[in-house]
Amino acid sequence: MDALRACWLAPVLRSQATRLEMMMDESKRRVSDIPDAPGALPLLGHAVRVMRDPFGFLASLSTHGDLVRVRMGPRWTIVAVCCPKLSRETLVSAGLVERSSRFWGGMREAFGNGLVTCPHREHRRQRRLCQPSFHPQRLQGYGQVIAADAQRAAARWPAGRPLSLTEEIGTLVVHSTVRCMFAGGLTGAGRDRFLKDLKILEASGIWLALTPGTRLPLPGPVRFRRASGRLRRMALEVIATRRAEGRDHGDLLSALIAAVDDESAGAERLLSDEELVDQVITFFVAATATTSAATTWALSLLARHPDVQEQIAAEVRDVAAGRPLTGDDVPRLDAVNRVVAESLRLNPPLWVSPQTLSRDTVLADAFLPAGTEILLSPYLLSRHPDLYKDPELFDPDRWRDGRPELAGHLPFGGGSRKCIGDRFAILQATLVVASVLTHWRLSPVNEPTWSRFRAVLRPRQMRLLLEARDPAPPPEWVQTCTTGRAAAGPLDPREV
Repeated sequence: MDALRACWLAPVLRSQATRLEMMMDESKRRVSDIPDAPGALPLLGHAVRVMRDPFGFLASLSTHGDLVRVRMGPRWTIVAVCCPKLSRETLVSAGLVERSSRFWGGMREAFGNGLVTCPHREHRRQRRLCQPSFHPQRLQGYGQVIAADAQRAAARWPAGRPLSLTEEIGTLVVHSTVRCMFAGGLTGAGRDRFLKDLKILEASGIWLALTPGTRLPLPGPVRFRRASGRLRRMALEVIATRRAEGRDHGDLLSALIAAVDDESAGAERLLSDEELVDQVITFFVAATATTSAATTWALSLLARHPDVQEQIAAEVRDVAAGRPLTGDDVPRLDAVNRVVAESLRLNPPLWVSPQTLSRDTVLADAFLPAGTEILLSPYLLSRHPDLYKDPELFDPDRWRDGRPELAGHLPFGGGSRKCIGDRFAILQATLVVASVLTHWRLSPVNEPTWSRFRAVLRPRQMRLLLEARDPAPPPEWVQTCTTGRAAAGPLDPREV
């Protein structure tokens, strides 16, 4: 009991200590003393600037100080943390930030109380239960599925006419993720319906979560609720079947069902059916949107740098040595890994992350009380002039001799809320990029444009022209990927 009381009192005592420190040191600034970003309008604040050029506005904030106030209308003020060191310290400080109720509360209502959206008090248990799904041995099995799907999809793309890269990569990533999650549990019409409903959730759910129209009988909200209901019912059916079977299919869902939390008691030791559905929906929406965006950005950048393309193609030939790629090859694909890392730096899919301070704290000599809303932005940090030389330049070689300063590279977040699927995302992006460049030389048809005002930074209507490589991959590559074990459905748990 004393230990529990101490755990409960600790954050309270820290908060009181911070307030006492503030009272004793009048040199500390308050939120009202933090400078505003330039260009605020009466009543509207910075809303117009954000609407016109959100990315340019973000990138400019670091020139105005380590902390900058951004006002979105008359009642919403958020403090942007522009210093890389402060951003990382804020993320790794235990329990300092909470998922902002203004943003994440709506996300929970739309997508469920999964690992990404759950409050801090529930996060540790959920993370312990989800962690076995991303064990290295599991990732090895996922890599086999991803590599097979990527080779098969790339081999079927047409040469000589513009290819919608955004659409094709999105389809590929979603299909391979479904097979990594369910390993044959969804097939035929059920799988197609699942994929269509997932697309509806990803496309409109984030905005509906932030608008009062979510509950109104408008076409968008109604379509979203119907798709969400079908997805949840289908997931519950698969879960019930898996529980009845009682065997490991080697997929992500099997690991979630079997996970046991030794630090909890009673029913809390396992994920309930509803919790499993929340994790499934969360994983699909988060993983497919971010990974497809990261992979599309990487390939669009490569299309403008033919010299880097040839370097990657030569590396893949050397590593594969005449056989199909597998997930085990990823650590040896140095050039591909550098390209993916540089693409994540330039265009981090999760470009902003609103948070709320859960206790009083001092940042950059400013006293920020509990409840202050702050903005952390990997996009802003990736362009910080103190961290990167020529930050707008695509330069994979900046990753050759060790990694740049970690404080300025947070595409997957940091601390206890760092993305649990970061290695899965890197694995998937690396294998898709390598597979595409095994088959094709890429050249751009148009300049990519950004999809504004979405939680995920992704290019719109990105189109490429494909030129077949000579020599092309041996026909047995595609044959193996089409008929091999990974494409056939369930994985053998003895090999995962």
